[in-house]
Amino acid sequence: FSIGTPKKPYCTITTDSTRFNPALEPSDATYVLPPGDEIKFTCDEGAKYAPARYLMNTLKRGEVCIAKRGKLFAIAVGHHCMVVHWGLEALLMELRRELYNQIILPGSVPGSNKDRSKAEKLRRFLLPPELAEYGSKEPEKDRYVSIMAAIVCPTVVWVVVHWSRLVRMHVISRDTPWTQDDLKPGSSEWDNLWKCFNGGPDWQSEACLVDTLLRTTWRSSVLAKASLRKLPIIDLLTSKNQAEFYFAPFGRHLAHDALFFVGVLPTTPAHHLISEDTVFNEFILTLQTFMDRYHTPEFVHDC
Repeated sequence: FSIGTPKKPYCTITTDSTRFNPALEPSDATYVLPPGDEIKFTCDEGAKYAPARYLMNTLKRGEVCIAKRGKLFAIAVGHHCMVVHWGLEALLMELRRELYNQIILPGSVPGSNKDRSKAEKLRRFLLPPELAEYGSKEPEKDRYVSIMAAIVCPTVVWVVVHWSRLVRMHVISRDTPWTQDDLKPGSSEWDNLWKCFNGGPDWQSEACLVDTLLRTTWRSSVLAKASLRKLPIIDLLTSKNQAEFYFAPFGRHLAHDALFFVGVLPTTPAHHLISEDTVFNEFILTLQTFMDRYHTPEFVHDC
């Protein structure tokens, strides 16, 4: 996990266990965490991770349930649901169970940080030599992977990896095992899942809600403030307060691509696009058309 700095504090994982009875998954007194795992909970910087220590117990098996909302992803198994904010370049990768075991069973090793004490805390795993891509740069060097979380199934394992450790995860634990119905829009759990990262409606599965919010709440809130009306439209699509909720799928790169598709200069003041009804309607419809392309069979095929 990331340890951050005094100037840039950072927390990889947070938890909400207010609805979970730890007795359902008691700790095994005979099991001792490997030193590389234990250090992240006991070092000075790792005190913030102490609340997540219960997740290192033996967890009960369960159905793997998934959901997405914008750039966020939720994976639930048994009593626990992990919501993932992908950060810069985090990935969800599928590994064969045998390969996963081959990677993790030798144990973690110190990271690459030049500060040896920090390297001891920022652990990683050594990859088998056969995984080095033929013809890649410096083939004689060892390859490593930072596995931030894993969903272990009988024959395959899904791992969350991020070379820079900027991924963030929030785990919600409860007494009742999670089901796929809990991870559907409109369920009693749906809005609570995404609160930690202020995740707004998904532009595919909640398209009607997105359209309503943009035409009412978002538009009126921007028109009501001169400071927002004057902002370049790119800033409204990517600013933390506006974008995380109303424009959930957009990052800065995608926002620029969307504005290119619309035919709007990114520095265009927002009021030019939202003040007049006809222009605003065309702007919103074209943005929705742009986002719809990412869910077509043709796009999936090209990927």
